[in-house]
Amino acid sequence: MDTTRVLLDHDSESYLPEGEERLNFCRHMLSNAALSMPAKIANGASTWSGCFGSSSYSLSSYLQAFSCGFVEDTYQLTIDDQPFNQGGISTALMMVNNGKFASGGMIMNPFAAINDGLIDITWIDDPAWQGTFSVSGVMSDARGRGGIQAYKGHSQYVRGRRIRIDIPKQDVTQEELEIADTPVENGEAAAAVTPEAPAKRNQVIMIDGEALSYENSIVWECFPGNLEILVSDSLFTANKTFSYRLTAEIERDRIYKQAVDSIWGQFDKDNSGALNKAESKMFLQTVLENIPPPNHFDESKFDDTFHAMDKNGNGLVERNEMVMFIKSIMRQREQAGQ
Repeated sequence: MDTTRVLLDHDSESYLPEGEERLNFCRHMLSNAALSMPAKIANGASTWSGCFGSSSYSLSSYLQAFSCGFVEDTYQLTIDDQPFNQGGISTALMMVNNGKFASGGMIMNPFAAINDGLIDITWIDDPAWQGTFSVSGVMSDARGRGGIQAYKGHSQYVRGRRIRIDIPKQDVTQEELEIADTPVENGEAAAAVTPEAPAKRNQVIMIDGEALSYENSIVWECFPGNLEILVSDSLFTANKTFSYRLTAEIERDRIYKQAVDSIWGQFDKDNSGALNKAESKMFLQTVLENIPPPNHFDESKFDDTFHAMDKNGNGLVERNEMVMFIKSIMRQREQAGQ
């Protein structure tokens, strides 16, 4: 399955620190990442989850609302090394997904597809939906009611192989300048804060349910087919989870049928579902063209071959009869080690 590498405040892995500190700047995302309000709510909820369980999300939402935390954040968005919007994006909700589902089974992006080699990003861009109750309503839709619906028109949905956001440089407030000039207890002045070197304001991102901090930028890059999952089927067999077990023989039959189906229409000119003798001959000439002896097409033996394929003796070769014949040819080749 696809994985998505997430780099915080770095453009590549070349300059990342070693050891566990590396995990503060680089993760491989399986499901989703949340920014702005969803990240703030989830980060707050993690503090109280041990006591309040699932209610911790509601509690965190209320506290954000009471503290006027439902404000829009501004990001510079780049998709596959191309700026998406020169003016930046202001939103109270932004999600990055590998597939349409986020944590807890929420459907955040109705257009997303898993394992397609792309990353999906969505955000609220309608100003009428940026307030406290509107954002809460969008999150409620994601948790139930069939997920977020595109027809409501409150969000943007974009896809790309590599997605980057940058936090625009913020102006230093007069309050920050005054704080910088205030002496601390040991008599030393606080670190200087100037318009050229603004104070760092840590941002929060939730990656697969874990809160991480960053300052300036995030880069998501999709790695298609990067993770292979091997599962023992003993549990499925014991619980009879599936109606039948997919064996190598069943998979071979599927491939043979698919191969016949893919070119059947070229020879079944009247769409009758069966090939007459002349059509069967053209079919075998095409399919067996590159097969070495003794399974190659031999015109001198075609009459015998046709009768062998025509199991019910109606003078026609149906599709399933052709599949059985191709299967017998391939089995003979396997046994001969070809």
